[in-house]
Amino acid sequence: THFLDEADALGDRIAVMHKGRLRAVGTSLSLKRRYGRAQHLTVARPPGGPPTSAQLLALVQRHVPEASVEQEQPEEVAVALPTDAAAAFAPLFEELDTALPAAGARSYGLSVPSLQEVFLRIADNADAEDAAAEEARAGVEPVEVAHSRRPW
Repeated sequence: THFLDEADALGDRIAVMHKGRLRAVGTSLSLKRRYGRAQHLTVARPPGGPPTSAQLLALVQRHVPEASVEQEQPEEVAVALPTDAAAAFAPLFEELDTALPAAGARSYGLSVPSLQEVFLRIADNADAEDAAAEEARAGVEPVEVAHSRRPW
């Protein structure tokens, strides 16, 4: 299928192709663990109300210093939490349970990377590898290439 939501829900094993080449194979969860960079903490709040993204980020970074604001909208703030910081999530959630209602937040939720994010990361990595291989064939000195242009 070309529908990532369908592959995520129904596929036992998923193969990712990019530019006609097989780039990755695995279960949905294994691909998300390997290529997903962050889990997403989303906090719902009154429109334009507290907590601000700066307040929320300060609270989250006490537990996960590498956290960053992904997106801010009037009714929610999304924060990226690196997946390798999962050990700090339990104390973070305990603090969120007490601090957020007092700050005016409605609720919060955590989501894993989507298969769409995984596909984009695999495609970015493949493009970078292909560019480096092309430069090597052309005899050009390779340049350090970031593996992803995406913030997640």
